[in-house]
Amino acid sequence: MFSTRRSVLLPLLLLLASPALAQTIQNKTSPVQEMAAPGETTEAPKPRAAPAGIVESVPLPRSGSVLVFGGTSGTGLEAVKHLVAAKEQVTVVSRKTAEDPELKALGVTVVNGDAMNPESLKDVFKTTPFRVVISTIGHKKGEPNPDFEGNKNIVDAAKAFGVPRFILVTMIGDGDSEKALPWFVRLFFKEAMINKTLAEGYLRDSGLEYTVIRPGALMNKASSGKAVLESDPMKYSAIARIDLGKLIADCVKDDKTIKKIYTAYDPTRASLFAPIFGD
Repeated sequence: MFSTRRSVLLPLLLLLASPALAQTIQNKTSPVQEMAAPGETTEAPKPRAAPAGIVESVPLPRSGSVLVFGGTSGTGLEAVKHLVAAKEQVTVVSRKTAEDPELKALGVTVVNGDAMNPESLKDVFKTTPFRVVISTIGHKKGEPNPDFEGNKNIVDAAKAFGVPRFILVTMIGDGDSEKALPWFVRLFFKEAMINKTLAEGYLRDSGLEYTVIRPGALMNKASSGKAVLESDPMKYSAIARIDLGKLIADCVKDDKTIKKIYTAYDPTRASLFAPIFGD
C-alpha cells in the first residue's frame, strides 16, 4: 500500500516544487501553436465593414398605374396604345361613358370623370394608386375650354392624392416657343397659346415632377419613326399622332425627362410645306 501511495504522491510533489517542469508537461499535452512571422499575428481575422462608397444606392421602381386624361381619342388614345404595348397598367378618364369598346379591347380601365369638375376627380383618383398622370386634353368647339382650368384641376387633384409625376401635352407657340409659329398663325391660336402657357406655368410651380411636350400640327398619318423630343423651343414640325403618342409613353419610364420642356419634332415633316393646322 505504501508503494502505491508513493507512486501517486511523488509526481505531485515534483510538480508543486517545479512550476517550469509543470509547464513543460502542459506544453507536451497541449496543441502546438503556430509562430507568427515578424509583424504578423496568429489571431483569427476580425470581420470588416464594407468600405464607404462600395455599396451603391439603387432607386426602387415606382409602383402604381398610369392615369390618362384625353385618352379616348386622338393623341391620347395613341399614347394609351403604346403604354399597353409596354405592359403598363392604364386607366383612362372618360367624360361620357365607361363602356368604350376600343379601350376595353386594349384591356385598360375606364372611369367616369370630368377635368372641369373637381369633385368628380376625387372619385377618379381614389380608384387605384397612380404614379403618373398624363393630360392631352384640349378645347373642342362648343364645349368649356379645359386648356388651363381643366389642367389646373387635374394638377390639384394629383397633388392632393400624392401622385408625383405629371406629363402635360400642350402646343408649339406656348411660352418661349411663341415665335416658332408665323405671326399670322399665332392670331388663330392666340387664346389656346395663352391658356396652355398658363397651364404649363401652373404645373411647373406645383412641385410635381413635370414633363411638358409641345407638338406642332397633328396629323393622322403613318409613323415616320423619326420623331424625337427636342429641347430647342424654336423648332417646328408637323407630327403624326401615332409618333407623338410613343414620345409621351416613353417619358413615363424615363426620369431624365423630369422637369423638362420639349418640342415634339419630326425632321421628316419640318419642310416649309409642312402643315400648320394639322388634320
